Amino acid sequence: MKKYDVIAIGTGSNNIVLDAALKQGLKCAQIERSHFGGTCLTRGCIPTKVMATTADYIREIMEVTKIGVETSSVHINWDIVSNRVWQKINESQAVLAYYQAKPNLDIYQGTGYFTGPKNIQIKLNDGTISEEITSDKIFIAVGARSFIPQIDGLTEAGYICSESLFGNKYPKKPYKSLIILGGGPIGTEFAHIFAAAGTNITILQRADRLLPKEDAEISAQLLKNFQILGINVRLSALTTSVRTAQGDKIVTFTDHSGNISEVRAEEIMVASGILANTDTLQLENTAIKTDSRGWIETNEFL
Repeated sequence: MKKYDVIAIGTGSNNIVLDAALKQGLKCAQIERSHFGGTCLTRGCIPTKVMATTADYIREIMEVTKIGVETSSVHINWDIVSNRVWQKINESQAVLAYYQAKPNLDIYQGTGYFTGPKNIQIKLNDGTISEEITSDKIFIAVGARSFIPQIDGLTEAGYICSESLFGNKYPKKPYKSLIILGGGPIGTEFAHIFAAAGTNITILQRADRLLPKEDAEISAQLLKNFQILGINVRLSALTTSVRTAQGDKIVTFTDHSGNISEVRAEEIMVASGILANTDTLQLENTAIKTDSRGWIETNEFL
């Protein structure tokens, strides 16, 4: 069995640990099943902030008329924004090349899982299975993915989430209309982005306010701002089914009183929260404990 000084599963924040280990001359293994650089680089913080910055400027320019500054028609050049987004996402290839050039490092492109307390195998992306590897120091940073709720007809109708938006479903132009399932940080950020691009937005939020983990005053102010911008927000909305008709996607939902309503749009975005990727690790073969949501239980030092 091949033994390493350090095994790092995941190439987002884990790269900080890996770089420190390599700097010490340790023999390391790096495991990644998708894009190198993790969520932040490839489908989270960075590409969304490229888009959000553009949307911010659109809104600021619209506001200056209040102080007497006249502007001509302002709009987003989607092609330029998209090129900037993909330039950042494609830096993942440079991250991979950076580590491929490192001595004392073996890279495994696939899904790593435990076969014992300190033993790991990798289902490689080419369909083969690696040999078992082991280390006394294994760093787990596998991150999370979009939580897709079980909604009747959703799979058949089709939808996007952050993974597919920054993947094979990235639109060639802004959607004419978009239903966003979820009013948390991800859903509201994309509402801001696409509304600024001219998309007609409807947010269906299951909770009784937007951003329910924030202060109530922030939720109220955001709701007010969205309403001024023409974003349709439906609170306490429980999505029950999805269907398609005449090229549109139609979402049926109930409100807190049980009233049934429908809304239709060109596309649906699922932003209903995130799900831990720990279910890929086969942690039952270890002493590692997770909570009811799958997050690994840690002490104050992680």
